[in-house]
Amino acid sequence: MELSPQREDEVVVQILRDQVGIDARSLRAVLRLAALGLVNSAWRNTCVEDWHAEGRLHDGDMLGISSHMSWRLDQLLWRWRSQMGIAPDAQAHSLDEISFDDFRWLGGRIYQWIVNPSRRLPTGVTLRDVARENLPQLENDADEALTAFVYQAEDRGVGFAFRRAAAHGGLACRHWWGHPAWPELVDRFIRALDDPGDPHWGDNGEFRVRLPAEPAAVQDRNSLRRTLLQQLWTLDFGSAQWIVAAGIGYLRNQWPTMTVALPRGTRPILAAVQDMSGSISPEAVVWTRRSRRSWQEQSLTGRQSLSHMSRHNHPHPAGAPADRGAARESQGVVHSSVGTYSSPSSPDRSWSSASASLLSA
Repeated sequence: MELSPQREDEVVVQILRDQVGIDARSLRAVLRLAALGLVNSAWRNTCVEDWHAEGRLHDGDMLGISSHMSWRLDQLLWRWRSQMGIAPDAQAHSLDEISFDDFRWLGGRIYQWIVNPSRRLPTGVTLRDVARENLPQLENDADEALTAFVYQAEDRGVGFAFRRAAAHGGLACRHWWGHPAWPELVDRFIRALDDPGDPHWGDNGEFRVRLPAEPAAVQDRNSLRRTLLQQLWTLDFGSAQWIVAAGIGYLRNQWPTMTVALPRGTRPILAAVQDMSGSISPEAVVWTRRSRRSWQEQSLTGRQSLSHMSRHNHPHPAGAPADRGAARESQGVVHSSVGTYSSPSSPDRSWSSASASLLSA
């Protein structure tokens, strides 16, 4: 069963309202959750997971990097909103006034930031140090995810592209910093730390007993709570590792119930919006990477990828200033397997040029 574009958008709005708990008309909430969704799809669920499995990145590293990237991308999106002349108190429908070229330029900025080999991670190393010879694979994976994101706007409008990314972030990242559910999860985690009988620790608290001694940063509960809520990525490595081992990622709020039953035909839509299996809503039924990949392949048929377009000159959006930190990481140019990208200070004012090393860490 194929959903009409109008019905698909209705389903996404329902997900945001009933499952995630935000108003899809709220520009701030939609952009913040879209940042989580884009980091999840264009970074976390890429070859980066292989690096994690290989031990290049540890659990604590993944926790800090994902939260830091979500914060940075949220900043990027909010600044871009200002560059596009959208007032901070505007509603989300104002996104539909943005041209596809301006939105495509944003996609290029995000892509360039994610794959920039000189980008410094909150762990202190650069992306180049972690990626090694596998940077082209990350470029490939990020390109696929972000090109699909961008071309949704050509078909359905910029507002829909952001709502769908926000729904993905809302569903796939409920245990991430920056999600509306995160403060409550942090409070539950802090309470569990002081209650060996909490169900989180299993029968008779055996899970709690097996944990090593708490690091100093964990022992100070008030400071730990502030850090988890405000700047999770500033935790020291040992404390971040301990928190992951203690199962903060397994805490989940109960899924709210959809007020409108989803027809069978919404399953591939939901599978495309979400990108993980695991703790899911009963109404969401099927969540598979295969469904998401099928949707992406359909979206990209006959279209140029972001990495392809970034080798050609596209108009710089009117009024979008050069990013002040652009030259700090790459001295003006990024070279990679998908092309060479000039910084904003160069004569080439392409749509991707302003992102050569956007958002130095």
